[in-house]
Amino acid sequence: MYSPFSHAMVRILIVLSVAMFVYGFLVTRWVREGDTWLESLKTMSVVTCGLALIALIMVLGEECLIAFGGGSGQLLLAESVVVAIVVGAMIVGLLTIAVRPQQDPFSLTVEGRMGYVYAAEFCVALLILHVMLSMPWLLDLGLREYWPYITMAICFGGVGVAELLKKRKLQVLSVPLFNTVAVFPVLIGLALFAIDNAADSAMVFFMVGMIYVMISVLNQSFLSAGLGVVFGNIALWIFFDRYGFSLVDDPQLWLIPPAISTLIAAQLYSHRIQKSQLEGIRYICIAVIYVSSTMEIFISGIGENLAPPIILAVLSLAGILVGMILRTKAFLYFGTLFLFMSMLSMVAHAQQALGHVWPWWAFGIGTGIAILVMFGVIEKRKNELGLLEDDPKDGDA
Repeated sequence: MYSPFSHAMVRILIVLSVAMFVYGFLVTRWVREGDTWLESLKTMSVVTCGLALIALIMVLGEECLIAFGGGSGQLLLAESVVVAIVVGAMIVGLLTIAVRPQQDPFSLTVEGRMGYVYAAEFCVALLILHVMLSMPWLLDLGLREYWPYITMAICFGGVGVAELLKKRKLQVLSVPLFNTVAVFPVLIGLALFAIDNAADSAMVFFMVGMIYVMISVLNQSFLSAGLGVVFGNIALWIFFDRYGFSLVDDPQLWLIPPAISTLIAAQLYSHRIQKSQLEGIRYICIAVIYVSSTMEIFISGIGENLAPPIILAVLSLAGILVGMILRTKAFLYFGTLFLFMSMLSMVAHAQQALGHVWPWWAFGIGTGIAILVMFGVIEKRKNELGLLEDDPKDGDA
């Protein structure tokens, strides 16, 4: 159905866009610097740009009403293409002003001209909205079902382009682009379950996590590393849930990966966080690892299955070894405690398998001898052993 309002607004948008181009880019080239006409032309270009943006928003508003059944008509294909070209020209113009200070009507600083880049990104969003509303048949080419993959590919490309612009000293472009790309993956993750798609959610969340890992490496950002850990483990949890692994029955699978990844991230960025915070992260993550392994023993039944205590013993020995290498008390304390618990479970398994109590006697005697030997070694070489002392540089900013 024909809509006089929509068609009129499209024509107004075209006229204002042409006027903005004439005032801002053509006539200003013929006026010498310092001429009184130059300021008037810059003012007119700003006014026409603002009016063109208002007309564009009104056109998009009418398109939204049409899409939701409240509008009185729709744009012709030619008009839709013209509006897309106009928005594209706005994007190019804003980026040109950002890069060329002499074209800036307000003579802003580099930080101020970054606002033009954010405005250009807003126009990109408006352009995408316009194409979706006025040319929905484009979405039937596979864009609708696989939009998460497309947007993630754009995010990866955005990170690369932002880094390239940074190396070329174009901070006015690289900083806004990098900031936008840093926020966009979170929005994709939130929209994944709200908008229909045929993408693998585990794969999409894994890609989101990889983007934040890239950002953390490039910017040395502990926050980005944390987001990478979160989204990467969400992807892993979705994978476990898909194949029937539940948190109640398999707590190790669900809890150990995020704890280990958080430990690694904290260790890599130990120079960016306070020592007390680093110690707190270590204690919490190590507790999660060992407690989840101990829960596995109780779920399987003490003495019923030998695999869980063996896994706990391996993790405990690994923790003790890491504690000795990093000179960290948290690993040593927890590793020693839960190694003892795993040995208790193994003895219980042996006692049930043999049907006799002598494994408990052997364990008690062996443990007593080991404790006496350990204290003897510590007393003899207490000046040489510094394993229980945290590295004084650990966690310093």
